[in-house]
Amino acid sequence: MPLGRRQRRRCGHRAGGGMMNRSLLTKWAGTLVIMAGGSATVFGLMLVMNGMNGDLKKPEAERAERFVAAPKPKPPKKKKKPKPKPRKRKPMKSAPAPPPSLNSAIGSVALDLPGFAPSEMGDVSKDLLGDVQASVMTADSVDTKPKPLRQVQPQLPARLVQKQVEGKVVAECMVDEQGRVEWVRIKSANPPGVFDQIVKEALRQWQFQPATYKGRPVKTATVVPFEFELG
Repeated sequence: MPLGRRQRRRCGHRAGGGMMNRSLLTKWAGTLVIMAGGSATVFGLMLVMNGMNGDLKKPEAERAERFVAAPKPKPPKKKKKPKPKPRKRKPMKSAPAPPPSLNSAIGSVALDLPGFAPSEMGDVSKDLLGDVQASVMTADSVDTKPKPLRQVQPQLPARLVQKQVEGKVVAECMVDEQGRVEWVRIKSANPPGVFDQIVKEALRQWQFQPATYKGRPVKTATVVPFEFELG
C-alpha cells in the first residue's frame, strides 16, 4: 500500500475519532445541562410550593387570632368610704320626779236603771282599781289605790228609757286626800253627749277611800267606765 494512502487513512481515523469524541461530549454536556435545569426547576417548584403553603397557612393563623377574644378588663376597685364617727351624746339631766298624782283605772260599772238590765255592783267593788297607767307611772307611785266607798248611779231620763238607748262613757275624776271628788271630766262617750251630764252628776257624789303614799293620803286621778245596757 502506498505511504500516502496510509497517512490519509490515519488522518481520517484521527479526524473521525475527534468527531466522535466531540459528539459524546456534547451529549454529556446536554444531559448535564438538562439534569441541572431539572434540578433547578424542581428546587424552584419546591420553593414556590413552600411559599404557597406559608401563604395558605397565614390566613388560618389570622383567623385563629380573630377568634381569640380579648380578656375583659377588670372592674375598678370601689373605694370604701370612711364611716362617719358617731357623735357623742351629752348625758341628759334627769328631770325631778313629779309628785305622786297618778291615773288609776276602775273596772267598768254596769248600772241598774229602769228599763235596763240589772247588774251586781259587788263584783265591781271587789276590784274597782286597775293598773296604774304606764304613761304616768314613776318611782314615787302610790302604795295603796283609792277604793269607792259610796256609789251613786246616774239618773237616766225618761226619754232615754223610752227610746232604749245603749251606750258607754269613760269618766275621769280627781280624788283628794279626804276621798272626795274634786272634779269630773268625760274622756270618751258613745254615743257622744247622751249620757255625759248624768255621769258627771252621779260621779261627783261618789266617796272614796283615798290613795296613800308612804302612809299618807295623796290625790289621785281615777278613771271610771260606765256601761248602759238594755234590760
